Amino acid sequence: MENTLELKNKFSLSGPLTWILLVVLLFGFFYGISLFMIDTPAKAIRNYFEASFKGDYEKAWSYILENSPMMELKGDLSTFTETWERGKNHGTEYVGIRIDGVMRNKVNTEAKVLYTIMQYDQTTREKDPGKPENGLYKVKILKDSFVGSMFLAKDSTGNWKLRETEY
Repeated sequence: MENTLELKNKFSLSGPLTWILLVVLLFGFFYGISLFMIDTPAKAIRNYFEASFKGDYEKAWSYILENSPMMELKGDLSTFTETWERGKNHGTEYVGIRIDGVMRNKVNTEAKVLYTIMQYDQTTREKDPGKPENGLYKVKILKDSFVGSMFLAKDSTGNWKLRETEY
């Protein structure tokens, strides 16, 4: 019984090492949470495309920098909406976006983001290859549909906005 008590006192959780470990874990936790809240160029691109994919065009439009070449290119909100809807009506099902790279300038006010849009496309195939009389079926194929890059800049509030697209 005495040996158990001695071991318990020897390996107590009230020592300084425990407090140091607790502080490090708390710091790591809050640092990880803060990373989700920080506005980054990659996050702005992702949010723009995800809003567009879901049909929330007003939210997507809000990620475009005012009076920028991109806003001039897209026209107004209704033209922007029509363009996305036309793409979706052709059977294109957008799945997601992959960020391939982010390059920032030295003062962290401008950035270039490389990305790939992934989508499902429908295609028709023969049930028996070479025998179309046996019937056809539709297949969805996941593919990288578009690889592009965009230039972003911080607006007056310090948020990243899409400034210009590069095809």
